[in-house]
This record gives sequence, C-alpha cells and structure tokens, in this order.
Amino acid sequence: RIADSFMAALVGYGGFQDNWLMRTTSALEVSAAALFGICTIISFFLLRRSLAVYSLFALLLLIISHGPYTFGLWSMTRFVIVLFPSFIVLGFILDRPPKIKWIIWIFSAALLWLFTAWFARGGWVA
Repeated sequence: RIADSFMAALVGYGGFQDNWLMRTTSALEVSAAALFGICTIISFFLLRRSLAVYSLFALLLLIISHGPYTFGLWSMTRFVIVLFPSFIVLGFILDRPPKIKWIIWIFSAALLWLFTAWFARGGWVA
C-alpha cells in the first residue's frame, strides 16, 4: 500500500522505527513517485498529448502493479526510469530560470555526497 510507504518514511512504520536506512529508502521512493507524478502533470502542458498520456498510464501502471503485501512504492526509483517524458519536462524546467537550476544542482550534489559517504561507511550496501 502507498500509505505504508509514506508512514515508513515519516515514522518508521512496519518495524522500521530505528532503521534509518529503510526510512531514508522509503523517503526516496516517495520523493521519486511525487517528482515523476508532478512531471507527468506538467507534461500535459509542455509536451505532445501522446507523450503525456504515455507518462500518465505508465506511472499509474507502476503504482497499481505493486503487490498488496509490500510497500506500495518499493523500488520506485528504479521503475520510473522508463518515464522519459518526465526527463524532457525536467530539462524544460532546468532550462528556464538559472536560480532553480543552481538550487537543484546544489541539492543533488549534497545528496550525492551524503549517500556516497553512507555507502563508503558500509551503511548503504545494495
């Protein structure tokens, strides 16, 4: 269920109260689903209808196809890679105001540094 993913990210639902790795992973999955959902909505205004409809149905299929006995957004960061219209929308968004581009770059670099350090310490081994 999708609500389980939100609860795991916020309060550690499902026995993950003290497991920061699972809470961070759940937060990333929820963030990826939200980001690509927003990009799908924006794609109806910026792209051809066929690309927007493809992105919408593919995202809905990814959200619906998860089993009932797992977190609803589990591994969503891997599955949304096929939603290429969302990457086109992200390109449009990053091209317009330079301040937004720098904010996103700094945030992404900080996350890269954090997860690289976490991996190097043995905390994030996939």
